[in-house]
Amino acid sequence: MKYASFAHVQRILSELLDTLKENKRDTEATCVAITIRLHNNSVFGDSAVISNAMIKGLKEAKERGATQLEALKIIAAANGGVLVVKDALMLMCAAGYFKNPMTADAAIYTLLDRSGLWEKVKLGVYKKEGEQ
Repeated sequence: MKYASFAHVQRILSELLDTLKENKRDTEATCVAITIRLHNNSVFGDSAVISNAMIKGLKEAKERGATQLEALKIIAAANGGVLVVKDALMLMCAAGYFKNPMTADAAIYTLLDRSGLWEKVKLGVYKKEGEQ
């Protein structure tokens, strides 16, 4: 009977741990989005209602290590899959992702462009690619 080398087992366990961490982040992001949606049932036009619950949810996600892109996904999920950049800018600044709104504006548009996950609906409004 041939046994796997220690390095091989270590690599497999490391890959498994990475997968579990990614799944945990996705699950946490979904939970935050659901919580935000429960606290913000109304949407005015394209713009989500900005509330303390949304900011608190994003702060908690940031403390758990959510990236800026993950924060954009959470904001969009709370707004029915639509991301309004001006709302994302205010929320992410309030949650501590950015200190300067001018920097935030450029960073958000860069994230939207480079991620390849977002489709422009109209000026300042995006939705995830493939969603209706």
